[in-house]
Amino acid sequence: MVHFKGNELELNPCLPLLPTPILKELTINHIDIVELLEAIPRICQHIERLKINISDTFLKVLPPSSLQSLVCALPCLTHLQFPSALLVITPAMIQHLGDLPGLQECGTVQITGATFPSELNKLFAPTSERFSNLRRLMFHSPTCGLAENMIKSLHRSLEHLGMYIENAQDPLALASLIASLRGHTSLVSFKFLGPPTVEEEGEGAKIFTPLFELKELEEISINNGYVSQLDDEDLAAAAAAWPCLRDLNLTPHVANPTLTLAGLVPLVKHCPLLTRLTLPVQCTPFDATLLDLDLCESSRVAFLILSCSTTTEVEADDASWCLAQLFPNLKAFMCPKNQDDPSATSWNIMADRVNVYLGRCVSR
Repeated sequence: MVHFKGNELELNPCLPLLPTPILKELTINHIDIVELLEAIPRICQHIERLKINISDTFLKVLPPSSLQSLVCALPCLTHLQFPSALLVITPAMIQHLGDLPGLQECGTVQITGATFPSELNKLFAPTSERFSNLRRLMFHSPTCGLAENMIKSLHRSLEHLGMYIENAQDPLALASLIASLRGHTSLVSFKFLGPPTVEEEGEGAKIFTPLFELKELEEISINNGYVSQLDDEDLAAAAAAWPCLRDLNLTPHVANPTLTLAGLVPLVKHCPLLTRLTLPVQCTPFDATLLDLDLCESSRVAFLILSCSTTTEVEADDASWCLAQLFPNLKAFMCPKNQDDPSATSWNIMADRVNVYLGRCVSR
């Protein structure tokens, strides 16, 4: 693997002119010279993995055709990585990326309102072989509608999918987007970033229930205000649906989460591989004497992050004992501090008590 930097090119102008036909992996950091991009195909036409970290300053002066020409000149690409949302997909770029027979990973790409005109439908027909080998995709979209078009265009062999949606506050549009994932049964990783807060209340959590049909999911990360409306019943259904789950991250910090500590029990019961858990929960203690301690002892949950509702010191003490019983193999337990949250002190106490109950060093 070779790393190029702009200052290296300035010190040695001949650097990009030296052919390296056996080079398979290339990373370029902070470049500001267009000639280097143009030289890459001459250096190493057989590159399979290409990662480019482009500064914002350089991006503004980079000719739009440069990246497209580069991709077209590297027929062996299997992995293409750019900084967040810097590679804007044009119709021509879609066609070229789709025609790369070995492309397995692409990210992060940005789709725009002009990306999916009607004449491009033929590029994504069900019989099309474009993107047939794509396994990992991360993209940035301004709306749920454009993201849904992207999802519908992809083959069902996709395994890792991440998306950032600028405007994901419309529950109907978001529900339609999530529902479009139903056919992607090969997904093992799903990451969704969107506005962390929502103003409406109601059945927003039901938006994510189509994900329950994806039985192979191992990693789920959702940062969207609607997940704050998940309740214990929803989490129990999710736990039963995802037996392969290893990492669950539902990140919004909300004043009054609907999940409770008791709602975590099904995760221990149905997700034996779970090791990382991040959730917003209420501090309400539950009767931990009813737990199957043998089952809890086999729990692999080692990293636990809880953002919690306001609680008293007594409740924090009771809840800490419940958590110690439920997750006896914890290695790290964290309660993110919030300057405006009056419960912060109580949760800090709880983290300390969990440490005591487990008899080991637990960080927060």
